[in-house]
Amino acid sequence: MSSFTVSMILSLVDRATGPLRAVTQKMGAAAGAAGRLASPENIARLEAQRGALARQALAAGGMAFALQRALRPAIAFESAMADVAKVVDFQGEGAMAALADDILRLSTRIPIAAEGLAAIAAAAGQANLIDAALPDDARRAQLTAFAEAAAKMGVAFEIGAAEAGEAMATLRNVFQLTQPQVERLADATNHLSNSMASTARDITNVITRTGGVSRLFGLAEEQAAALASSFLAVGLGPERAGTAINALLSRLVTAPKQADKFQEALAELGLEAETLKRAIGEDADGALLAFLETVRGSDDALGILTDLFGRENADEIALLVQSLDQARRAFGLIGDETLFAGSMQREFTSRSATTENALLLLGNQLRRVQVALGSALLPSIVALAQALAPLLEQFNAWAQANPELIKALTALTAGLLAFKIAAIAARLLFGELALGAMRLFRALRWVGLVALPLVRTAVMALSAAMLRNPIGLALTAIALAAGLIIEHWTPIKQFFIDLWNDVVAAFDAAWARIKPIADAIAAAISATDFTFGGGAQDGTQGGGSDAPNGTLLDPEFGGFRARGGPVRAGRGYIVGEDGPEWFAPGVSGNIVAHADLLSLARIPVDTRPAGGGAARAAGGGGGAVSVGAIHVHAAPGMDARAVADEVMRRIREAGRGARDLHDGPHYGGPHYGSAR
Repeated sequence: MSSFTVSMILSLVDRATGPLRAVTQKMGAAAGAAGRLASPENIARLEAQRGALARQALAAGGMAFALQRALRPAIAFESAMADVAKVVDFQGEGAMAALADDILRLSTRIPIAAEGLAAIAAAAGQANLIDAALPDDARRAQLTAFAEAAAKMGVAFEIGAAEAGEAMATLRNVFQLTQPQVERLADATNHLSNSMASTARDITNVITRTGGVSRLFGLAEEQAAALASSFLAVGLGPERAGTAINALLSRLVTAPKQADKFQEALAELGLEAETLKRAIGEDADGALLAFLETVRGSDDALGILTDLFGRENADEIALLVQSLDQARRAFGLIGDETLFAGSMQREFTSRSATTENALLLLGNQLRRVQVALGSALLPSIVALAQALAPLLEQFNAWAQANPELIKALTALTAGLLAFKIAAIAARLLFGELALGAMRLFRALRWVGLVALPLVRTAVMALSAAMLRNPIGLALTAIALAAGLIIEHWTPIKQFFIDLWNDVVAAFDAAWARIKPIADAIAAAISATDFTFGGGAQDGTQGGGSDAPNGTLLDPEFGGFRARGGPVRAGRGYIVGEDGPEWFAPGVSGNIVAHADLLSLARIPVDTRPAGGGAARAAGGGGGAVSVGAIHVHAAPGMDARAVADEVMRRIREAGRGARDLHDGPHYGGPHYGSAR
């Protein structure tokens, strides 16, 4: 291996291991610091601080949440009672507060929120169902009784509190009912819904639509509910059922005033308008059922219904005619009050016994406490708000006059309000980051103390095994590049550009210096005949060289073979492990590297003159020197051994200038792969 190769390898090893050594030292220092920072004591302390901060944040959040939860029900209930105060005018100052307490107590017995009960009371007051001539206590009792009945109806009918209050108030006004009477209607409605294919909610919907016409027709409120249930039972919805009932009752009760077409249809049924009107006045529900029975017996029931009530209502009324037995059954269900009395209360009791309603009652108890606590704070909050109002007004005026300063003050105010939460959050975040960093430093410590030394040892071992190999040289360069990439990432691109330019320039300079050396060698040995196998100069011996005239030195340089490799006849090569040596084979073959010869036997050197003992006895110089199969023939008067030594001396002297050069870009020569 040439001195240049060894020097380059050592340089590359130094450049490769230097950055790795520095990285290892830095990682070792970082690992030590990480070990101290990530000590169990530090981690335990940070975890304890994090736990304390978390508990503080949880406590602050819990207090804020509890305060908000306490104030929100109180504020909501206060707003609901304000709606009651708008429609109920008590004389005494404490009457409204007493009513609020009555409603809160009622919410603990009925699974409806206090705000819903207040909405029912507001509906009663708006419907003028409370006798204004009564004292405050009596009026408060009326409101409470109405709210309780409507709330029970809402639970039994599965409708909302506000809807139940509005429905009960509407029924009382439409049918001019007292509170006991509307409660009896609710009992009848619930009884019908339990016995027919109709719901109490839909029945209530229909009778609130048809209550006025039903009352003018002469039907009692329970009979109106029975008629509504009959239409619903045949599959009609509340809206269509209400429209059909209003058309049916209004046309019949005004029969004498209807058009000729209506009169002709009645005549076809065998009826007369005045007679029908008197019958309705005497027995409204009986007259209605008798009329429907007459239509069902007609040969053209649908045509007659169309002439009487119009095409838009004929189909719906025809459904009831075809199912007249449903109507008779509905009227029979409400015929005996003892059959339905208390039905709504029983339904309410049954539904209230469920787990869901039990939880609602428990929630109402809790809300009552929250309202009590919040109500105690509301006056202070109101006073604070009133006190702040003038200040805010002044601030608003100042803000409008100083638009540039308001941004800074707003940011400052927001910062002060959020300071506590922000501080806790920042400390918690720092604790998390510190713990994460400690865990990372632990990993880096392992890398610095264990992984990097292993990598460095592996790299050095790999270098020692492969540096005498061209591939090892390339891998060393790759290791060097990796170290430089780690240490100098930014200039890496320029580094490779400069490195390539330096390599190209070095190889160009090497070739420029090698060519004169080859010329000098050729001039030095031009007088000496080097042939193979002791044969003639024509090259016919020693394997038949294909070089011109069998000469050793060919004008064309074949390349460097110090490390072995194929050679071609007629080309000149530089070989030798101790220095440049010139070799010009007469036949194509292969150079065995010096390292590979260690296992071979030493080649004997023959110093006898060519031709045997006679030639040696002749004296006078001349003769030949043989190294293996290579023979050097001296001219008469010359010592062959001395000639060979002189040739080698001059080759070594000429090669000293090329010792720092690699085998060069012409390694293998232009015909490297052509040897056969």
